[in-house]
Amino acid sequence: MLITRLRLKNWRNFREVDVRLGPRGYVIGANASGKSNLLDVFRFLRTLAQTEGGGLQKAIKERGGLGKLRSLHARRDPEVRIEVELAETADVALPIWRYALAFKSEGKGQQRVLITEETVDHLGQEVLRRPGADDAGDTDRRTQTHLEQINNNARFRAVVDCFAATTYLHLVPQLLTQRRDWRAGAGERSLRPGPAATHCQDAEEDPECAHESHCQDAGSGRAPVFRAAL
Repeated sequence: MLITRLRLKNWRNFREVDVRLGPRGYVIGANASGKSNLLDVFRFLRTLAQTEGGGLQKAIKERGGLGKLRSLHARRDPEVRIEVELAETADVALPIWRYALAFKSEGKGQQRVLITEETVDHLGQEVLRRPGADDAGDTDRRTQTHLEQINNNARFRAVVDCFAATTYLHLVPQLLTQRRDWRAGAGERSLRPGPAATHCQDAEEDPECAHESHCQDAGSGRAPVFRAAL
């Protein structure tokens, strides 16, 4: 499946984002303009979907807490919201899946990060909508997504598997796989494919780096969802 649309609110240095995606996309901009921040949402979703050592609280903690994750422009509306649409191709009018997650600080007591919205739609039909009656009676439930809970995500396991399969790579130009044949005098010389990529460290420090974030059905071998050359 492809991630065909991405909507963000108060994510990192972005007040609002609404972008349609295809099998391949490019994000181009100056250093420290937010390219890596935009791509980080795919890593965030991957951590959410990891049933072992993942989840919402882990994803937020890895980024230094909600204060570091939330946009500085989010003064009157502190809620962070992520919404993605998934389909088999980028040109469909109705996505197969739509997943949305919103959260903000509790605002009192422990200052926990609580879910204010978690919804899943399948072919336009509602599959999940939170908070619900159970969440109202137990606030602790709102510290975890249903996405990360095996007992609660069975109806939309395809979304979970898609997010969990995302990869985020830092491709060093010198190590990119390439092949170049040329003749040198009477002989023939070839540059054979080199090693694959290393994981991303800090994209903003290397304007030449390229990132790839993709989501695919397990075992399907489908093409990557999102690629960005930075």
